[in-house]
Amino acid sequence: MDMALISSFYSSLDEGLKGKNDWKPQAYEAAKEHINTTLKLNLTKENVRNRYKTMKKHYGYVNEIQTVESGLLWDNEKKMVLVTSDTLHIWENYLKVQPLAGPYKNKMIEFWDDIVVLCASEKATGQHAESFEDAIDSMAAEAEDEMNSPPTQIPAQQDSTKGSCQKKKRKKDPLIEIVGEMATSLKEYVGNEEESRKTKAYRGRDIWGCFQDCRSQSK
Repeated sequence: MDMALISSFYSSLDEGLKGKNDWKPQAYEAAKEHINTTLKLNLTKENVRNRYKTMKKHYGYVNEIQTVESGLLWDNEKKMVLVTSDTLHIWENYLKVQPLAGPYKNKMIEFWDDIVVLCASEKATGQHAESFEDAIDSMAAEAEDEMNSPPTQIPAQQDSTKGSCQKKKRKKDPLIEIVGEMATSLKEYVGNEEESRKTKAYRGRDIWGCFQDCRSQSK
């Protein structure tokens, strides 16, 4: 069953059906159909999901043993945590911190390399987790809390929107002042031009009047 499941997941991986923390529903559906058709079984999507949880549990514990400086050895050829008489005391001390890792002592993990590929990008069971199921429950509780939490961000966004509108208005004020100043300057310019033209006209009339006076006096 695991071989068929892994084969289906590889196909789903190529199709981009892997989420950040889990497979998309289409991947589980495809795996169920593939396993039932290949092995003549009658599994449900939940059966497939639970089997994958077991794979993730394996990855979580073994990955922790590999990465934590515990002094324990991972035999990459035998795909197991190798506990010998020399490292037995280290193993026993480790179990005091992670007691649920007991079954992994000298136990071969089938399809380990495939499990790494399929599970490595996901959140593994850590040192402070009691079991993989607890990790799943915690993530589900966090998601539920987030969904049920009051939408405090919405008013903040609305306030920020109002603030941005006010900022836009404040930004428009200088422009309006500039336009007003330009209009005032233009009016002053037009007024000055009209006054200048009137002055020129008056001067022309004065010159013409003086000319007429001179002519009359000469007569």
